[in-house]
Amino acid sequence: MPGGVHVGGDKKWSEILSYRIALDDERKTNAAYMDAAGQGGIPCAFIVGKSSRIEWIGHPMGIDNPLKQVVDGTWDSDAMRTKLKLGPQLDAAAGAGDFKKALALLEPVIKKFPSNNEFQMIQFRLFHAAEMVAEMNKSAAELVKSSNDDARQLNEIAGLMAENPDFEGVNLDVAFAASRRALELTEDKDLLSIATNALVHFRRGEIEEAVAQQKKALEIAENPRHKQQLQESLTKYESALKPASSAAGESKDAAASSTGTPAPAADSAPADGGTAAPK
Repeated sequence: MPGGVHVGGDKKWSEILSYRIALDDERKTNAAYMDAAGQGGIPCAFIVGKSSRIEWIGHPMGIDNPLKQVVDGTWDSDAMRTKLKLGPQLDAAAGAGDFKKALALLEPVIKKFPSNNEFQMIQFRLFHAAEMVAEMNKSAAELVKSSNDDARQLNEIAGLMAENPDFEGVNLDVAFAASRRALELTEDKDLLSIATNALVHFRRGEIEEAVAQQKKALEIAENPRHKQQLQESLTKYESALKPASSAAGESKDAAASSTGTPAPAADSAPADGGTAAPK
């Protein structure tokens, strides 16, 4: 694709992409990789190792850690091949709503590869999909410790735990720990991590913090669709903030009336007494 072609606004492809791209007219590459590997979703990335064998398949956002391990020679090819073989069986069971079967298929694999976070993460997703909250909480706590340097995985854990307000008993402290660590790893600059942090704050009832973080995410968003989604969530958070602010004001007025002391201005001090909540 020509580097001078505009893709929207004033930017060109050559200013956006930092890697080579090519056009597969006859779809031969698609057949050799996507079709052969049973992959139907995009974007999809492949890592070809030093032996010219495919070592990893997945979403490009998750490529960094596997690529590092492939390069330094610590990558577990056996675990990856097991995952690729097991994947269709897990998809079929989970797709049919038979989470018990899916978890049973996964259990011996986790025992065989106890230090492989990929399989533990699949188990966490299954617990979440099956609404097995206690098991999900325990799995998440273990993953937060073992995935402490994987911002993408930590952000997913936090997001899944906080996304459903109808889940009862979700350990939002674990979700918060995962989200906070993801922010640290991305230096508070990643749009998804900031938005997830806002959601976790909202679920914890920390509405002011949720609004502040969502505004930060909205400021750095560029995609119009993302901006719209972020704005919708911000509107919801701000709507929840108004009743809370009104209740706080009424409480202060009642206290002032009983003591004869004027209520302080609403903006004179933070509601928590001046201690800023951590992100």
